[in-house]
Amino acid sequence: MKNKIHSIIAFAAITFSALFSVPVFAGETIKIDIVYLPHGPVLNVMRDIEKITRQFPDADVTTYSFDEKDGVALAASYGFRGHMPILVVVNGSYKHTLEGTEVEFYNFPSDNSFAPMFKGSWSYSDLSLLLDELAAR
Repeated sequence: MKNKIHSIIAFAAITFSALFSVPVFAGETIKIDIVYLPHGPVLNVMRDIEKITRQFPDADVTTYSFDEKDGVALAASYGFRGHMPILVVVNGSYKHTLEGTEVEFYNFPSDNSFAPMFKGSWSYSDLSLLLDELAAR
């Protein structure tokens, strides 16, 4: 009877964890969604991001403007409303842990910030590192 209860508990735990987690396995397809304001300074950042993402030809990259309903809806689904320059979502999250530090990919990158109030906590090297890790390079 004990073994049966343990089996049921283990099955429930595995099922629950599978339902509520999104595993990312190294080498699997990388999905990148980017929402951006179509303004000069942000377009420069977009060009820099594209230089990085082009190094990962198997990555599925989709861009949205904050001028489009889909872009606004995607940003809102992550809790972002209102004016912001850019949001980069990789494999379903804009938050990733890199070298023990949580990095959030929104606003301008820290190494290319147009306005101090929109300076983000991420850098281009953070994005490269994350994509390298996901591509198992």
